[in-house]
Amino acid sequence: LLMSSRGWNPKPTTRPGLPVELHTFDDKSFERLCSEIMEQEPNIDGCDVYGTKGQRQHGIDLIARETDSIHIQVGQCKCQRSFSLTDIRDASTEFLDHWDTLWSSRFVTRFVLCVACEVSETQKQNEIDEQRKVFAAKGVRYELWPASRIIKKLRPHKGIVSSFFSPPEYWVSIICGESGSVALPTTVEIG
Repeated sequence: LLMSSRGWNPKPTTRPGLPVELHTFDDKSFERLCSEIMEQEPNIDGCDVYGTKGQRQHGIDLIARETDSIHIQVGQCKCQRSFSLTDIRDASTEFLDHWDTLWSSRFVTRFVLCVACEVSETQKQNEIDEQRKVFAAKGVRYELWPASRIIKKLRPHKGIVSSFFSPPEYWVSIICGESGSVALPTTVEIG
């Protein structure tokens, strides 16, 4: 069974270099995509979606365990068409509200805010820098991954692209810069 957003079939870009509309994913598929990407980061042993519908998530959607079996990295996913200055602050505060009661004792080294759109405006970039300072004071590296960075992180991972994007051949060529046939994940029938 493919871990994909089965109905997700964004309109192909009309010109190379145009943004991929990640905000058209459903929330859970976007979380799974970000989890797959985060699992590929250096020093990560594995990454999972944190919590299920109805459970308190304490300001995170993803939990990644580092290879040292002690430290963790966490992520929050926001699958939105746009992300405001207030949204950046609120997402950070949502995590920090649980710092003293939960996360400070869990050896968190990095907080990644994954957003499905761009945050290029100078005010937003300045706010990201302010959040980096706030988190650094707690010993946590703060990163915001806009859609363009998520796509860059996908480039070397044809398997992830072919699992989440349809038609896979088209999207592997657009995202990974390769044409030709793509080895698709296979399913195994038991029984």
